[in-house]
Amino acid sequence: MKMSNKKGIALLIVVAAVIVLTILSSVMLSVLSNQTRSIEHNIARTKAKYATEAAMVRSLDRLRRTDSVSSVHSVSGSHDNPGAYFNVDITSTPSSSFPSTSQLDFTLDYDPFSDLSSFKRDDFEPPIIDSFTIDQSMPVDSQGIVTLRWKTTNATSVTISPSLQGWDSNELEGFYNIYGSPSYPLVPNIYTLTATGETGNPAIATVQVIVKPTATFSAKPLTISTYNGTSTLSWTTTNADSVSIVPSPSNDCNTPLNVNGSCTIDPPPRPLSEATYTYTLTATGKGGSVEKSIDIEVDVPEPTIHSFSANPTTLTEANCEFTSTLSWNVDNALSIDISPINTHIIVNQSRYSGDCVVEPRSTTNYILKATGYEGKASKSSPVKVEFHACIPDKPCCIKR
Repeated sequence: MKMSNKKGIALLIVVAAVIVLTILSSVMLSVLSNQTRSIEHNIARTKAKYATEAAMVRSLDRLRRTDSVSSVHSVSGSHDNPGAYFNVDITSTPSSSFPSTSQLDFTLDYDPFSDLSSFKRDDFEPPIIDSFTIDQSMPVDSQGIVTLRWKTTNATSVTISPSLQGWDSNELEGFYNIYGSPSYPLVPNIYTLTATGETGNPAIATVQVIVKPTATFSAKPLTISTYNGTSTLSWTTTNADSVSIVPSPSNDCNTPLNVNGSCTIDPPPRPLSEATYTYTLTATGKGGSVEKSIDIEVDVPEPTIHSFSANPTTLTEANCEFTSTLSWNVDNALSIDISPINTHIIVNQSRYSGDCVVEPRSTTNYILKATGYEGKASKSSPVKVEFHACIPDKPCCIKR
């Protein structure tokens, strides 16, 4: 009987031990399972953390390379909770399509208890114009050719203004040739490329076509008189900002000259060695300068003495007559000389009339000489002024 009781107690002890071991095993398995899940959770969180940081670094690097960001103010946030985020405050450059300050949000999106974790960026991917250029190393002629080229990132559409003839494509990367012709000459246009994305502000860039100036220059008439001739200069220009003429025109030519205009000139006296007046127009614009010259032929007529006289021609000392007035009328003379009185007069007009008083003491022949351009001269016939002195023992001028 005692043996039977001992067997029962032993059986109970074994059963109890099995139950305890079972409970302990279950507890240990649960602990191990939770630890495994925690490790997987931390691995997933770490993967999401570094994936998000890598995306953030790539984005900021792209912004810096496109000169859209001048500085990064702060990077803040948490990796430890589902739905965690990073805030990045930036300051954009004036040319950037970002506002003066912008915030980029990077959000973690993962299941802590899954074997695969991923991230997504909830911030906008603004469109970027990687390049917008014009194939133009130097100014082109108005009938030349230029090529626009562009490349964008994160854009869904692009537009170019002013509109390009025959281009209705929406190429996010491409080129377009602009041809100049007599009917449609190239002009110094500013072209604007606008790249639009799914979200965010559009990106804008500009280029300018630089075209050489052109000019026409004419004069009417092309032949004028040296002394009283005038001619009208006329000019038209394209792609010019200013115009100058050498030698500087006078009369009704306003300064500064208009890029298109005309004026009447009265050429100044020229050196005797020149046969023409040469006027040179220079039109200057962003594309450089162009010169046009025109020659105005000068007609050099012979100087003419229309009249040369004396009044009176006879002087009688007994009658107190001592002076005579010489008078003349000449054309096309630069100067006149009267001898023997050594009178030299500069003439500044085509027709010149004048007089002077002489007081001979004997009968005198006066000669007038008119000199024109290139040494051309004309002489008059002598003008004779007779002088009759008092006769001794005869009444004479009591005023003397």
